[in-house]
Amino acid sequence: MIAGYHIASHAQQPPDDRRLAALASLCFGSYPGVLRPSLGFVRWFLRRPGLAPALSQAAWHGDELVASLFVTEAVLSVGLSPCRVGLVDTVMTAPEHRGQGLASALIKRAIDAAASLGLEAMLLYTSPDTGPYRLYASLGFRHVKSLDYWRRPPGACSGGEPCAWEALLSPEPEDLAAEYEQLMLSHDGVPVHDARLWRWRKRQRPASIRPTLWRVRGQGAPAMATCARLRLTGEGSSLLLSDVLVSEPACLQALCARMPPDIPLITVADTNDSQMRTALELAGFRPGAQEAMLSYCLDSGGAIAALSASKRPWLPLTESIIGI
Repeated sequence: MIAGYHIASHAQQPPDDRRLAALASLCFGSYPGVLRPSLGFVRWFLRRPGLAPALSQAAWHGDELVASLFVTEAVLSVGLSPCRVGLVDTVMTAPEHRGQGLASALIKRAIDAAASLGLEAMLLYTSPDTGPYRLYASLGFRHVKSLDYWRRPPGACSGGEPCAWEALLSPEPEDLAAEYEQLMLSHDGVPVHDARLWRWRKRQRPASIRPTLWRVRGQGAPAMATCARLRLTGEGSSLLLSDVLVSEPACLQALCARMPPDIPLITVADTNDSQMRTALELAGFRPGAQEAMLSYCLDSGGAIAALSASKRPWLPLTESIIGI
């Protein structure tokens, strides 16, 4: 325990959505490259399938919520095998309560709780060579994947070979399962989707960040991507491409040609994903800042070994990186 503070899981002492939204706004309102927190967003995020109150942690100073983190139980594909992990998100401490060891205490409690449930690893995303990165490393997290933010400025030229993209405004998982399963075999880190997770990620977002799912059908070059218009701190209004899975690089170029030319496009991709790098460069994107994916092993090395041995690129989960 830390003198003057009470630490408990979200199951033991549930923070209400307004407290969480206020703390997130205080901590991330000016943090670059993330979705600006709002009450509607927090309410949506709290409905995330797998979000585990028993693993998520909070620190209280009297009746004031001063620090918190979320942990979501998920099954990710790693080396073509399912891996049970805890995704750590939204680690936040009110500025006037930093330097007390609260973040370390919450993370350690989350690790212990995840280990007791038999999870194989804890995963989180953070900017490399920062204070949070060094904190996680000191607690035993290892840097296992590097990701790049890519940006296509307004007016960037796109064209390429014709590619029959179609926009699906209200996709049902059963309509797309076959295509998604086929494309996901090329990547690690893809969450195993049931209907509930699919609908949360694709259909149940707040109206302000409601996405459009794009796909290409056919035997030659199936492809899929999700696009949402949103405002990230430090970026202004942007179009975010996520869950981008293309089997031919020129296919992404054709999709970008369908986007409004007066607004920047952004996405996140594994640094070692050579096919995606080629596709992004063809479409006029340029790499910028990096993000690190860190892992804490809970199963005597198995999950880390699988991550290290696999040659497949990592599929970034933007809801764990930038909030959506």
